[in-house]
Amino acid sequence: VRPNAEHGRLALRAATTEPAVGRVGAGTGATVGKWRGPDHAIDAGLGIATMTDGELAVSGVVAVNAVGDIDDGSDPARIRDGASAWPLAVDPLGADLSTNTVIGVVVTNAVLDAGQCLVVAQGAHDGLARAVFPPHMRSDGDGFVAAATGEVEAPVDQVRMLAVVAVETAIRSTVGSLEG
Repeated sequence: VRPNAEHGRLALRAATTEPAVGRVGAGTGATVGKWRGPDHAIDAGLGIATMTDGELAVSGVVAVNAVGDIDDGSDPARIRDGASAWPLAVDPLGADLSTNTVIGVVVTNAVLDAGQCLVVAQGAHDGLARAVFPPHMRSDGDGFVAAATGEVEAPVDQVRMLAVVAVETAIRSTVGSLEG
C-alpha cells in the first residue's frame, strides 16, 4: 500500500511525546531466556532509558531478543557456589538460534567525534553484560552504535558511564512490558 495524505493524517493523530516500548517495532516477537530451552523463554521487546548528569543526557534505545535471561543474580550466585547453571538436558546452541540479538543505539547531546562514539558504543556492551546472563552467547548477534548531537562538552568517560546505565536500564525495562 502506497502511503497517501490520509495515512499522514492518521499518523499525526497517533503521534505522542511518549515513545512506544515493549513488543512493538523492533521488539515485536522478542523474547529472552531461551538458553535453557524454548519453554523458558519470556517476552522482552524494545526498551528506552535516559540518564542525565546536569545538562548531559545519554539515552539508550535497545531491541532485546537475547538467548540469555534478564539477570537477577541467581545464576552467577549458583556458579560462585560451585553449582553449574548450564542446562544439562538442553543444548540451546544446537538449535537454530541465529535470529537472536540485542541491538541498540546510544544517543547523547555531548560533543563527541567518531572515535569517541565508538568508545560509547563499546560501553553499551557493558550495559548489556550487566543486564543479561549469560551475555554475548555465540548465537547472539549483539551490536550497538552511538551518535552525538554536539551540544554539551563532557568527558567521553562520563558519557560512557551514563551509556552503561542507560543501556542496562533499557534492557531491564523490556521484561514484563505489556505494551504493543
